[in-house]
Amino acid sequence: ALLLVNLMVGGLMRIRISKRNVGVVITHLGVILLLLAGFIRYAMGIEGAIQVWEGGKSSQFQSYHNWELSVSTQTAQGKLQRWVIPWKDLADLDASDSRVFRSSELPFELNVFGFMPNSRARKADRRVSYPLVDGFYLQPLERDRKNAEFNQAGCYLNIMTPKGGDQGQDAILWAGGARDDADEVLPFRAEIQGRAYDFRLRRETHRLPFEIQLKDFRAIYYPRTMMPKAYESDVIVRELVDGEPRGDGVDVNISMNQPLRKEGYALYQSSFGPQQREYNGPMFSVFSVAKNPSDQVPLIACLIIAMGMLIHFTQKFTKWVRKEQKGRAA
Repeated sequence: ALLLVNLMVGGLMRIRISKRNVGVVITHLGVILLLLAGFIRYAMGIEGAIQVWEGGKSSQFQSYHNWELSVSTQTAQGKLQRWVIPWKDLADLDASDSRVFRSSELPFELNVFGFMPNSRARKADRRVSYPLVDGFYLQPLERDRKNAEFNQAGCYLNIMTPKGGDQGQDAILWAGGARDDADEVLPFRAEIQGRAYDFRLRRETHRLPFEIQLKDFRAIYYPRTMMPKAYESDVIVRELVDGEPRGDGVDVNISMNQPLRKEGYALYQSSFGPQQREYNGPMFSVFSVAKNPSDQVPLIACLIIAMGMLIHFTQKFTKWVRKEQKGRAA
């Protein structure tokens, strides 16, 4: 922010624009545009990842850093009904805070307390100062800010029924509690007024306006190493209409240096697995997903900066050549 103000005031407002310094002014404009693009990405961008197995398909991706609390139940028609407490309502909570959430569609209230951005669920083998639920507690851990995707959030939950009928229930929600060989976090299930509800603390989930299906994944390794030299995925991209895929889709190749760009989203080939050389089963691809309104602005800004510097140095070089020629003539 300070650099932006300095460039605006010193580089544009106070400078006397003329033919001699037009390159400097253009360069300043490019740097300002670059800074603005970074701010737009910080304020409005969405980043996450999507994992798809060969033969599988998905239209949802999960955030690297943010979490959400999901409440779901099966309707009488067999459909899944879900309510979500978004990250913006959890972000300012810490281990000593509590907050009550309610909905007119739910027969209970949720008191969320003891929220920890990184934690581990432990079985209590001695007296601890943390709340206990069925002999377990949440141990707070230092938040990994460099590799935020490794954090495992956790919180305590008190399910209250203000209208009576069922007694309140306590639960621990921990993002690391997953079933074996499954991506879905193991939920806490509660029977409330004769209906089963599942409670999950999971990474914030976003829906793409299209669906991708992984047809084939290929990796090339450096000789006698486990280090991949290159890897790519063949996918089918289908449009979504009212949440349902339509048509046969379009074949697209996504590689390390060739992302898929569609409807404001960019999907990059970022990882894959399983990464055992002897493994002969189906593979999965991990695509980094980014929605950035200023996606192409940095490239434009760099081109403007390069043009400004080229004009400036060309003017300086031309001036130096003329001066040398005059010196020799004298």
